[in-house]
Amino acid sequence: MTIFNIIGDILFFKKRDTLTNVDSEPVFIPYMVSRWISMYSNECAIKCNLLNKYLSLEKSSLFALFFNVLSKVPLKKINYFKKKKEEEDVDESILLYSKALELSKREVLLYNQVLTSLKN
Repeated sequence: MTIFNIIGDILFFKKRDTLTNVDSEPVFIPYMVSRWISMYSNECAIKCNLLNKYLSLEKSSLFALFFNVLSKVPLKKINYFKKKKEEEDVDESILLYSKALELSKREVLLYNQVLTSLKN
């Protein structure tokens, strides 16, 4: 049993047969279920945001709430949203030094700052 089986039962299949006893299931983490469901679509995100105030309920009540409030939707892949990293504008010489010295870019930049402060 995985969290995706639970999400599939809540959103796609609506059979309610994946979990017989939700309270004893360690895979059912209400926060994570809400997070994944909210990534399905804008409509699901709005409904999950409204349901977030009920995350302190016991697991069986919360599963029933998710199951009954969210409507059945077509099966599709849920893309996980990640925060995009800001790419630094690093000088090519820093990249060459980091490869040659087998250091990270951050370490080379730190050494560069130390050396330039010593020169002044």
